[in-house]
This record gives sequence, C-alpha cells and structure tokens, in this order.
Amino acid sequence: MRNGSACWGSLKAISELGMNDTPLEIRKKLREMFLKKTGEERLKMGCSMHDFSKRLVADSLLNANPLLTLKELPREIFLRFYGNEFDAEHRQKIVAYLMNTT
Repeated sequence: MRNGSACWGSLKAISELGMNDTPLEIRKKLREMFLKKTGEERLKMGCSMHDFSKRLVADSLLNANPLLTLKELPREIFLRFYGNEFDAEHRQKIVAYLMNTT
C-alpha cells in the first residue's frame, strides 16, 4: 500500500459504485498518475477539489435564491453536502451552530 494505494481501492470497486463512464484504460492511467504523486500532493488536490465543489454549490444556491444572505450560505452549503447524513436532531444542532458562528 505504498503511496496511499489503499485509498484508490480496486478499479472493480470503483466500477461497482457506478462510476464507470470512463474507459478502463483511461481509469488505469489516471490511477497510475495519482499513485505516483506524494501523499501531500494528493491531499492538496483533494482539498482543492473540495474547495472548488463548495464554490460551485455556493454559486448554485445563490443563483437559485439571490436573496440568500452570507450568514445563511454556510447552512445551505452544509445541508446540500451533508443534510442527509445526519438525523433531524443532529442536523438541527449543526445548523444552529453554523447560524450562531457566522
């Protein structure tokens, strides 16, 4: 599991998740390229992708609701990304925290 290969799992597992719209040879090449990167490089890439996805979601939310305030935006981003991952009680606690800290 050198260079974090465990994080990438098998190509078969990726296909089983429904992410199989990329030809197998391309998936193999991408996997090789990513595994050649250091852990730090992969972490930076992941953080960059997460930041970019948050910007896309924020833009989408603001386009759908132009009256959304900057105070409400973190709540809506949280709900879009993680709203279904928590039960109602925990979700409400997190939303309350976000609304009181921004």
